[in-house]
Amino acid sequence: MGTASAFAVRLSNAMNEIEITRAINKARRGIDQYLEIMRLFQKTDVSNSRYFQTAYNALYRVRQRPSEWYQEYYKYMEEMKGHSVTFSIILRHFDRKLGRYEPSFSSKLLHTLDTSFPVWDTHVLSNIGLGLHLMLHGESMNRLSQRTKQ
Repeated sequence: MGTASAFAVRLSNAMNEIEITRAINKARRGIDQYLEIMRLFQKTDVSNSRYFQTAYNALYRVRQRPSEWYQEYYKYMEEMKGHSVTFSIILRHFDRKLGRYEPSFSSKLLHTLDTSFPVWDTHVLSNIGLGLHLMLHGESMNRLSQRTKQ
């Protein structure tokens, strides 16, 4: 391998290392936020803790909701601590209480209650070939709920 080619390979590897380091540093903030909310969740009444709610809202980009939405969301989260609950139950609860389906936020709440369940958002759904519109269909909700148990 010529000197120019060896230099190009080293430069390419260095750029990849720099990109990897940047990605790790960028992810670090989110990881720290996640660890903080999971730590707080266990020892905090999340229905009353503005600190927890602010941290959770920042991590999961919860914004521009009516105050009733936030009150119901965190009240229900607190009530469900220690209970066995499914994605479908949470999704239907918010439909009944708030008049809207909240698939992404329902999965985030479920994951907070039980970390063995994944977070489902539009990015994850598109990567596995499910669109958001499929989540709103009963059969798809059941299929999605089954997938989270595997």
